[in-house]
Amino acid sequence: MAKKRKKTAVSKKAETPFIKDLGPPDVAEAEVVKPPAPTPTSRLLAFRSPESSIIRGAEYSLETQSLVVTFHSADKDPPKRFLYPRVPADVFAKFAAAESKGAFFMREIRQKYNGERV
Repeated sequence: MAKKRKKTAVSKKAETPFIKDLGPPDVAEAEVVKPPAPTPTSRLLAFRSPESSIIRGAEYSLETQSLVVTFHSADKDPPKRFLYPRVPADVFAKFAAAESKGAFFMREIRQKYNGERV
């Protein structure tokens, strides 16, 4: 009998169809960037944003409160990724639910959290 996965408690706004629970890092999709030093039991949340001209997608570790944002780049260049540590889960949930990912990022993440390229 297969074990049922326990749902992570996140605000109701975060329960939108474009947030994807990727499960433990060892079974995550190959494209997902893993935050530093996750444990096998940590949980990752992610979204893709094809409609945004700036943000390609984001991954969030509930355990480490680390946010990795992937930006669109020129066709020949690899995507640019930045790590933002100590971002609260509710900020990620609002980011994922924002109508304009780029505007929310510029206003609520870039201005308030120190990011570094990874």
